[in-house]
Amino acid sequence: MAPRVHNSGHWTIEGSETSQFENHLRDVLGLPLGSTRMLGHACMLNWLGAMPDPAPVLAQASGHWHDYGKEPREGRKVGHATLRDDDAAALADALDQGGLELGRPSQVAPAAHALRNRGAGGRPASGRHSPVFLQRCGAPVQASAQRSRW
Repeated sequence: MAPRVHNSGHWTIEGSETSQFENHLRDVLGLPLGSTRMLGHACMLNWLGAMPDPAPVLAQASGHWHDYGKEPREGRKVGHATLRDDDAAALADALDQGGLELGRPSQVAPAAHALRNRGAGGRPASGRHSPVFLQRCGAPVQASAQRSRW
């Protein structure tokens, strides 16, 4: 077990009341943990291998860019972007626009589709957050194992 933050939670920097990074520090320092309540809707796009042009993401009002400063290498996570909005449909539109301008519309389409198929109150309709629903939307579902020296 590696007692640290995880790549899959980087979206919490912009998308959560208290990010995983802040809560990790709070826990290590013996401080009370902060709320992990989501701030509206968020979607994280991972950049593997090489960083794309940031302009399409940053042109979106909800776009946030993170470049890790790593040397490009096949399969290596070199950065991510987070798009966040209070309105699921607006976030889906921003994803579609950014994906189109990045030349990756098919990669963002499953997330945009899932956002457009929200239930009442913006929450996923029953079962719509499941791997089966995501696969039907065209989203790849895969496990992630992190390397650690621990």
